[in-house]
Amino acid sequence: MDNTAVEAGFSEDKENKGGKEILKEGPFKFDDWFSEVYEPSREMTENVLMKYRRLAVVDLTEYSIVRIYSSGVPAEKSKMYTLSGIYPDAKFGFVLQKNGAPIASIWFDVLENRVLVIKQIQGKRGCREALAGFRWERMLVRFVVEWTGLHNFKEVRVIRGEHQEWHRNIPERKKKFYLIYDVSAKREGFKPVLGKGIEYYSFIFGGNEKRK
Repeated sequence: MDNTAVEAGFSEDKENKGGKEILKEGPFKFDDWFSEVYEPSREMTENVLMKYRRLAVVDLTEYSIVRIYSSGVPAEKSKMYTLSGIYPDAKFGFVLQKNGAPIASIWFDVLENRVLVIKQIQGKRGCREALAGFRWERMLVRFVVEWTGLHNFKEVRVIRGEHQEWHRNIPERKKKFYLIYDVSAKREGFKPVLGKGIEYYSFIFGGNEKRK
């Protein structure tokens, strides 16, 4: 088990039974998530870090990406918190660290049919300088795609920015969330799924025209 990821876990929310207990429910369980089978390799991590590095002077040995978990209840509603300054809106996540300290994260849920849904892409407040060396939003999306491709998932979805929990039709967030979610998904080869407008973005393994 990845001890760093466990230490990054969240405090117990008594109203929601605590993260570990809730994660034992459903098709993808807490024990699955932290098994050695699903641990990302350092080789894959370095390949993704290098691909999305903006500046050659960035020392990749200072950065890591580890697994993390929560109850799956949006942070504000569950009143969950973490001393690391990461606030989740889904059950499972990867956290980008610099020298062991979290600077950004990506959160997702797993549906019954082995479909993974990315619900949150979040930079930690005060870490802009540490993140400046990467195209970090796209990097985290690509990391999830590469990881799921190794573990027999059928599809990865990214929600639209306007559907994100924290969008809330606040004017200054409209463009920001569009860039983080919609643009990142499209640039990573995700295709829009239409309903009444664009419902979400989809990457189907073996079905998308290009995989970057």
